[in-house]
Amino acid sequence: MNGRHHVDMERRRQSRLDDEQLAGVLSSLHARAEANDEDVIPRVLTLAVERGARTDEDMSDLLAEAFIPINPVVGRLLHVLALTRPPGRVVEFGTSHGLSTIYLAAAMAPDDPAVVTTEAEMSKVAAAKTNFMAAGVVDQIDLRAGDAFQTLADFDEPISLLFLDGWKGLYLPLLRQLEDRLVNGAIVVADDTTLLPELCADYLAYVRGNPHLYVSCALPIDDGLEVSVVVR
Repeated sequence: MNGRHHVDMERRRQSRLDDEQLAGVLSSLHARAEANDEDVIPRVLTLAVERGARTDEDMSDLLAEAFIPINPVVGRLLHVLALTRPPGRVVEFGTSHGLSTIYLAAAMAPDDPAVVTTEAEMSKVAAAKTNFMAAGVVDQIDLRAGDAFQTLADFDEPISLLFLDGWKGLYLPLLRQLEDRLVNGAIVVADDTTLLPELCADYLAYVRGNPHLYVSCALPIDDGLEVSVVVR
């Protein structure tokens, strides 16, 4: 191992997860999310049944008020994966209020490229920016507001970690759009795979049914995770 490669590896292994300011923001956001969604989610589900909504897109206006956060265990897992990923950029689909983004950004050294994250709901974009400032990671995050297929259309850098946590029915189309950018050994994580299984079915069939591209594993954590590694 040459000296430069050794330095690069050490930089990627830096963690800020125990930083008092950052940890305090994460703790506060988890508490706020739990209190908020305890009231909002039952109302969302009731309205979804009333209107016959079947997809994330059908429910997008209803979900605007919801945090829909990752579980703290999932957050720590994302952080660990970000620390151990191969060289390349970290990209997230679905920022919401920024909890998962903060876990990812806490694995970035000051001179690492920023985490790229996307969010279509403008009220959540504003909230996420406030949370990034409070956690002290705003410089480690490139937040792209709008349709991810457009905001990532010209993204041409190697991707080493892709976290899918936006509209579930779009997991597979977005993966296919970014697939050529995934480096060998890249990690792809899809969230909520057991929460809305019918919307994730095509995605799961793809990553599990293409062993020449992915080695994939289902993790029974929170609402289900699918972790896949690129093997070209």
